[in-house]
Amino acid sequence: MLTSRRPSTRLATASLLFGILLALHASYYLPFLSDDALISLRYARRFLQGEGLTWTDGQPVEGYSNLLWILAIASLGASGVDLITAARILGMIGMGAVILSVLWTYGDATTLRHPSISPAAGLLFFCLAAPTAVWAIGGLEQSLLAALLGIAIAASFSVVESPGLRLRPTLLASLSLGLMCLTRPDGPLFTLAVVSTLVLLRRLSYPRPPLRGAFVVCVFPVLFYAGQIAFRLAYYGRALPNTALVKLTPSLHHLIGGIKYVGFGMIALGPFSFLAVLSLILSVRSGRARPRALLLLVMTLFWLSYVVVIGGDIFPAFRHFVPVVVFFTFAIVEGTDLAWSDLKDRRIRGLPGARYGAIALFAVYLLLQFTMPRNRWAVFERWEWDGKVVGLLMKRAFAAEQPLLAVTAAGCLPYWSELPALDMLGLNDDYLSRHPPPDLGQGPLGHELGDARYVLGRAPDIIAFRAGERRGSFRGDQELQQMKEFNDHYTPVVVRGAVPDGRLATLWIRKDSDNIGIRRTPYEIRVPGFLLNAYSGAVAYLDRNDKLVVAIVSGRPAGVDLQGAASTAWRCQVRASARSGIGCKAERLASDAVRITVSTTSPDPVEIEELVLRAPASAGA
Repeated sequence: MLTSRRPSTRLATASLLFGILLALHASYYLPFLSDDALISLRYARRFLQGEGLTWTDGQPVEGYSNLLWILAIASLGASGVDLITAARILGMIGMGAVILSVLWTYGDATTLRHPSISPAAGLLFFCLAAPTAVWAIGGLEQSLLAALLGIAIAASFSVVESPGLRLRPTLLASLSLGLMCLTRPDGPLFTLAVVSTLVLLRRLSYPRPPLRGAFVVCVFPVLFYAGQIAFRLAYYGRALPNTALVKLTPSLHHLIGGIKYVGFGMIALGPFSFLAVLSLILSVRSGRARPRALLLLVMTLFWLSYVVVIGGDIFPAFRHFVPVVVFFTFAIVEGTDLAWSDLKDRRIRGLPGARYGAIALFAVYLLLQFTMPRNRWAVFERWEWDGKVVGLLMKRAFAAEQPLLAVTAAGCLPYWSELPALDMLGLNDDYLSRHPPPDLGQGPLGHELGDARYVLGRAPDIIAFRAGERRGSFRGDQELQQMKEFNDHYTPVVVRGAVPDGRLATLWIRKDSDNIGIRRTPYEIRVPGFLLNAYSGAVAYLDRNDKLVVAIVSGRPAGVDLQGAASTAWRCQVRASARSGIGCKAERLASDAVRITVSTTSPDPVEIEELVLRAPASAGA
């Protein structure tokens, strides 16, 4: 039940201690940041810049599934807070709100027979759970969902236990459930679970909760959900978000994947996950704390069934188990109190042994949190930060040209480059999401879309696989790499970053791009220095003027292969960091292309910014 008294010093101290424990656990996974989080941050940034809730220029597409989270981050960002920092701050606040919800719910000494031991057990489970720690700093909306869920459960306890309508907790539950509908499209599931619990309790319990409580609970969820649909239709012209079309692809293949996901998720939270479910079932059957246990059990069943149907998830640390961790936290508090009471009431001599048993359970649990492979992904997954290096390089190199960047990683590269972008996996693209392949539902979850011909038809200036890999692995990537048109028009350019480090990446540049490619007239060909990649080992990097250049030294030339160059009698002019000692020659290759080679006699690096070729008749112009 919710207590009306103000938080005591004891409650504040407990909140601080568990908050510190959670922060220490979360710091273990830093600097993990999900690529999808950076998609949300791009929406937030563009919203702050006056571009609306959009991912790129052109037709607005709803490629997010966390409206309230984006608006919350934008609110902090409006005050000057870095958006990644804002996401992490809100993440910790959200998980901290769950701690407060538990302590507030059980802060009344009359609520539990053991008000110190039971909440401590539940909150230790919560703070030590890998899903809690990872998604407190992972950048996505799970922490906001957890906070609202904690408040909704605390308020709903009063709703399901009361024989009459208690308006204040019912409205609080309704408001929290309504905000969950704005946090995730699957938020209405939790409202359905509360209403279903109220209906079931009318058949199982006496006194029976009034049905009008169910109607009051639905007030805010219906208003908010209907309001978002109206906004979606008015702003995006669609009733469903792109995320539903791209990620919700039910099939037997994904169903099997969902079953495995839930199974491993339960094991990862073991042994407490199984003890929590057992405790809830026994409480419902015995009638002890039946309303609370039934509410938590129904929520768990509804949510896990949904997770099975959608096929689970691809992210580290069982992201979709964050709500389950919240359910089980409350269940462990309730179950621990009942179990401890039974031991004391029966005066069992093994009570001290029970303490050692609890320590052993937590030891096993802690071991699983740090050894389960999916949890450890969050420790080693850092490729998003590789994307920061490449993204910042493109931002500096192409700020004026604003080339179109086609990506499979729709978060890191578009976020840090701030360039116009094309999402080749369709999450932020209207065409791809509405033209799925015939075998939809048989591929990797959320990464099944792709159409190479559509991508080439958009003629992006740059194509990047993941965070700058030479080859891609998704459907559209593989189609592209097998197409002659792609290999004729695009060339792989190896670039070296500058900030925050000098790691290498590969960008596929459209050779005839009007923005950044080779420019031709009947009398002149201009080749950007970074396209002099005919020889292996060529690496483009930013010079001190933020121009993307390649360097040559004595014995290590640079060159470019030109298709359709009718003559080899070009006159060369090289814009470089040195004026003397530079040579240029042309030779025809077996492929009928002409290779232009630029060399130097200097032992020191000479940076090439641009190669200009002029036809003999215009050489003196």
